[in-house]
Amino acid sequence: MDRAFQTLVGRVGLSLVDAVTICATTPARELGLVGYGLLAPETVADFVVLDANFSVVQTYLGGQLVYARTSDAQVLSQGLS
Repeated sequence: MDRAFQTLVGRVGLSLVDAVTICATTPARELGLVGYGLLAPETVADFVVLDANFSVVQTYLGGQLVYARTSDAQVLSQGLS
């Protein structure tokens, strides 16, 4: 999804807000996933932190850090099914 985001912003020229909507909010809404696809009170806090090149730096699931890019792309937390 980070490559899709890169393309939407870099090549298509969408704003960051529009790209986030296309990559997160719209799919969650269309799939009927209530509480997903946005950051707001009473929602599931799954999100990624991107660097200036829109590559994933960190991943959070349920508000907990589960991945952080390091020199060897070490996964900080496992146990995801």
